[in-house]
Amino acid sequence: MKQVRHAFGATVNDVVLAVCTGALRRYLSSGEGLPERPLVAAVPTALPAEGPRSVGNRVSAMFAALPTHLGDALERLRAVQETMAGAKLVHREVGGDVLAQLTDIPAPALFSGGVRLYERLGLADRHPPIVNLIVSNLPGPNVAVYCAGARMVNLFPMGPLLAGAGLNVTVVSYLDSVHVGLMACTDLVPAPEAPRGPARRASAAGWRRCPRPRRSSRVREGRTRRPAVQSELTPAAKGKSRTGSASVMCARRRRMATRGDRGGRPGIGVGRRRPAGGPTRTDPGAGRATTRGPEKQPNGVRAYFDYVNETEGGVFGRDLELVECLDDQTTKSKNQQQARKLVEETGVFAVLPVTTSTFGAAKYLAEEGVPTFGWNIQEEWMDGPNLFGEKGSFACIGCTDPDVPYIATKLGHDKVAVLAYTAPQSQQCGEGFVQSFDKFGVEVAFQDTSLAYGFTDISADVQRIKDSGARFIATCMDVNGNIRLAEALRNAGVEDFTVYAPQGYDQEFLAEFADELEGFLFGVFFTPFELEDRSEGLQTYREWMEKGGYRVDELGLIGWGAAALFVEGLRGAGEDFTRERVVEAVNQLTDWTADGIYPPIDWTRAHSEQWPTQCGAYVRAEGGEFVLAFGTEEEPFLCAGGADTDVLPDEAPTISATDPATWEKVRGGP
Repeated sequence: MKQVRHAFGATVNDVVLAVCTGALRRYLSSGEGLPERPLVAAVPTALPAEGPRSVGNRVSAMFAALPTHLGDALERLRAVQETMAGAKLVHREVGGDVLAQLTDIPAPALFSGGVRLYERLGLADRHPPIVNLIVSNLPGPNVAVYCAGARMVNLFPMGPLLAGAGLNVTVVSYLDSVHVGLMACTDLVPAPEAPRGPARRASAAGWRRCPRPRRSSRVREGRTRRPAVQSELTPAAKGKSRTGSASVMCARRRRMATRGDRGGRPGIGVGRRRPAGGPTRTDPGAGRATTRGPEKQPNGVRAYFDYVNETEGGVFGRDLELVECLDDQTTKSKNQQQARKLVEETGVFAVLPVTTSTFGAAKYLAEEGVPTFGWNIQEEWMDGPNLFGEKGSFACIGCTDPDVPYIATKLGHDKVAVLAYTAPQSQQCGEGFVQSFDKFGVEVAFQDTSLAYGFTDISADVQRIKDSGARFIATCMDVNGNIRLAEALRNAGVEDFTVYAPQGYDQEFLAEFADELEGFLFGVFFTPFELEDRSEGLQTYREWMEKGGYRVDELGLIGWGAAALFVEGLRGAGEDFTRERVVEAVNQLTDWTADGIYPPIDWTRAHSEQWPTQCGAYVRAEGGEFVLAFGTEEEPFLCAGGADTDVLPDEAPTISATDPATWEKVRGGP
């Protein structure tokens, strides 16, 4: 709404009324038809207090024509602006007190009796109503509100109805979001829940028409900083770096297709189509929606297939190619629907890469036995032996792990703070942090796992963190939240703090927000890009991503690794491969590293446990660069222990992704 307001010189109230107008137009069009003239809305407005000792609210009203007869969203907004300008002029000239004082003319008993008689005789049905509806837009608190220690997350506003007016729309802002309440008379509005969908679509229509405003910037030590772009991405699981955006599932076709491609070689799979729905998310990692929409996410797979096709003649003389990519729009039901489409309509052999924020189709794909490869950030990856995450399929978001407590103590912190969003995945992450710190004797001096996603003010939490003495903060938030946290900490004069963050390992993003991210720690569960010369797999990945004109980043690497594991399974299954043989072949791999990209994964165990402990590289942002925080360039992966570890090690061992001799330090079990 703010973007529309700035773009067209409107007020927030103008935008609210325009959105309501669009919603009403859609709603009325689906019923008995649109009226030929605008609807009339009563817009309550506050009056100033009568004196310093006055109490209670003094309310008047303006009357606005809502142009539901206009089909263009921009025309509706312009018409609303015009009618509200006139209404404000009348209100100012006549005086808001006139309407407010009308009820004071008769005695209260006489007035209330008259109102009841008016309703009982149905006089509102005998003449056109004065107004058709009421639309209230109220500014709410712009800071978090608490009651008995519990944080208010949502508002449910309600407003009164007037005789003859069948609908009340009350809009209240809270932090950086708005909350809408509908109160309707079912005699006049037969389906009171129906306007909700049109309201969302009307709001979206306004955004699509809105030109991009100029962003404010400030100069800091000769560098222009752009504010972080807000993202709708679901928060990451604990300990797993996330830099993606929209969700996507891609697949290759089940049946072999012969095609005279690349010198007459037959192909495995032909064609592809653009993702359903198109880009739906902004990118929290780099703040650029254009680089990581769903049609971009499979680029790592495309690059690996190009590499195999051009350097090795494909697999068994057949080329590899993606045939279809579908966007699940980050909803479980859509995720299941798209998976069924791939399997039952397209007839795919395998699904990759699955880079979804919600993996509702996991159980279905497991039951169908479809080899599935992708991004392990949900516990659903443990649903079947045919589901293969990029770092193993074991994921226990709320479990206790020693890695972050070890890092905190290693840095000399005995008090920590934990921050997370209200989103279930983020809350589980935060609770897992708290339990892990408690288990290993690190005091959680402050915790807040009820932050609203997209918050704009975290000063209250920062003050409590400052007062608690905690200087190590483990977060389950996206990059934008962490940047706001860092700015608030510095504004509050907090020095020498360390933030452990699940997102933000992105060189382009760091170059833009170096000051804000200075000192941040990030967990990286692959060989860091800064150590590329020590990993043949990373070197090949960069070479073929650049050949294809694709962006080199973590999300692309996930697709590359998924394709590499899939091809490994194909080769292991033999030329007459089947789904079952591919799954069996992958599950026989014991030390898979994707040519030195990942710490070794033992797929004979990786569906139900870590290998045999969680090992990760940790980098720190320093002076606009990422540097290794623990271990050495030869052995960058720190292995503090697994979920069954009871005591933190004095010195956690480190291993290499390329030197099997180092793996014996942590290898355990049969």
